[in-house]
Amino acid sequence: MNGLTREELVDNWDAFHGCAIQDSLIDEDDPFLIDSKGKLVAYVGTGMDVVLPDTVKTIGATAFQGKDITSITFPDSLTEIERLAFYQCEELTEITIPASVNSIGNMAFQNCYELKDVTFEYSDTMLQLGSSSFSFTLVSPETLVTNNRRYTNQNTAFENTYFDEDYTPILQPGDPRPEESETPSPEQTNAPEATYSPETTDAPEVIPSASPEPKRTITVMTSDAGVEVVIDGESVLFEDAHPFIDENGRTQIPIRAAAELLGCEVEWDGETQTVTITDGDDVITLVIGKMYLQKGQQITEMDTAPVIVNDRTYIPVRFAGEALGLEVNWNE
Repeated sequence: MNGLTREELVDNWDAFHGCAIQDSLIDEDDPFLIDSKGKLVAYVGTGMDVVLPDTVKTIGATAFQGKDITSITFPDSLTEIERLAFYQCEELTEITIPASVNSIGNMAFQNCYELKDVTFEYSDTMLQLGSSSFSFTLVSPETLVTNNRRYTNQNTAFENTYFDEDYTPILQPGDPRPEESETPSPEQTNAPEATYSPETTDAPEVIPSASPEPKRTITVMTSDAGVEVVIDGESVLFEDAHPFIDENGRTQIPIRAAAELLGCEVEWDGETQTVTITDGDDVITLVIGKMYLQKGQQITEMDTAPVIVNDRTYIPVRFAGEALGLEVNWNE
């Protein structure tokens, strides 16, 4: 383990995200990787019926993501379930949230397609539910038992649970919402054609449609002198931090300078190690050490992760640029 103990590696889990060294921590006799603060950073077991130890205070982001578990028993010591903790656990059917839990993160149980029965144990504290925390599940008003516990974000936490009374899905993930359907309505298809009076020789006025705005571009140029980034033809000046090619062959750029040139707002949450980029109605989040990007409710997997180097935050330019609607080019 390169001189580090199992405990030291778990405490620095995010720093080794995606590295082969994480594989050395897999131990069927001890499938719970819990750091010194009580956060379960990953479940590395194969058991499908999971009972968490009472030392767990937080379930970390993506800790169970994609695992084939059918049941999970939470301890009364648990206070928080972070974003994507159980994302796409497709075999999970029911859960009971202890009274001790006060926060469930964004998309924590999203795409748990068989999850139907959810029970909140009573507490006089408010339960904070993140956006889409139960989206694309079978949870309905008939199967959600709240025990009079108050909770936030009811509309956004359970959005996109499009199921009829027989729990037959009427909309699957990736399908357009009804209001987004491109199929014209009968009223549209039978609408009369525009006409003009035969008494006049003037044809109806044709109003030209507005030309679409040109797509913004970001170009990465590499040479022996280093990496240069050009946005809309203007070279980005990186004063105290410079782009580089990471070990995965991806270009990492300091986010602040690039965002300012694009007119985006950047927020940094040091506690969660999260970068939030806002460009008009588009909100994009990336987490240091995590190989995914979130735009709204959509998750995009990446083959590299944002990093911090010399107290500066770097993000993969291709994934972030495309998420912002930019055309990303390379000129080597």
